[in-house]
Amino acid sequence: MLYRYLTGLFCATCALVMLASCGDSKANGTGEFATVQANASYTGASSSLDLTTASTVPAVGIYTITSAAYTVPNTGATSPIAVSNLTINRITVSLTPALTSYPALGNLAVSYPTASQPLVIVGANLINVEIVTAALKSFLQANVPAGATVCYHATVSFDMLEVNTNRAATVTAPGFLVVNFTNS
Repeated sequence: MLYRYLTGLFCATCALVMLASCGDSKANGTGEFATVQANASYTGASSSLDLTTASTVPAVGIYTITSAAYTVPNTGATSPIAVSNLTINRITVSLTPALTSYPALGNLAVSYPTASQPLVIVGANLINVEIVTAALKSFLQANVPAGATVCYHATVSFDMLEVNTNRAATVTAPGFLVVNFTNS
C-alpha cells in the first residue's frame, strides 16, 4: 500500500515538474503570451557581419519581431481576449567562438544592449540590435594577431512583456548571425 502511494506521489510530482518546466520560447523562436504569439528572425542583407579595425561600431543587425493574435491549439480559433502589444525589456546577444582556438570573450560574451523598451505592435516590427560594441571591438583588436580573422556566432534573444496582461516570455531568433573580425 505504501509502495502504491509513493509511486503515485512520484508520478504526480514528475507530471507537475514537466508542466512547470514548459518554456515560453519554443525552439523555432516563438514566444507565447496570453493574447499573442511572437517570433523573431534575422532580416539583414547577409548572414554575417564583417568587421575590420577600420569598421565603425556599434555594428547593428536588423531583426524582425512578428506578433500575431494567439490561436487556440487544435482549433485554429483566435483568443477571445483583445490582442495586446509587447515591450522589449532586454535584448541578449551571446557570442560564441566558431573555433576553440579563437579568444574566449569572457564577460563580453553576453551583452545586454539597452533598448528603451521598444513597443512591438501586432504585425512585423524591425528592431536594430547592437551585435558588436566598442568594448568588444577593442578586446578583439588587443587579442587577435594582426592580419588574422576570427569568427563568432551571435545568438539573439528578446525578453518581452505583454502590456495588458504582464505575461513575460523570451523569444530567441533561430540560428545565429556570423560575426567575422579581421585585425588589419
